[in-house]
Amino acid sequence: MLASLRAFLRPGVSSSDVTQEKVRARDLFDRAVKNLEIETANESIAGQTLRAITEDVEMHLEIARLWQGESLERMCKALTEAQQV
Repeated sequence: MLASLRAFLRPGVSSSDVTQEKVRARDLFDRAVKNLEIETANESIAGQTLRAITEDVEMHLEIARLWQGESLERMCKALTEAQQV
């Protein structure tokens, strides 16, 4: 959720701060997705809940928007993941 909040443009935030917030949001998303991938290997109820999070289309689309204009490869990967869900 923090990554989503950082990625969302807010009034009064300078363009340089927006750039920094996008970088922080991408880092947070990357860390969260890596942790979720590790945890979903566990087939417990918690693992099933985490799998549902990783299958959130909106999350993958938001990650793609954050990489837009920065990394075509990462953007395409996020869009592909959203499409596979």
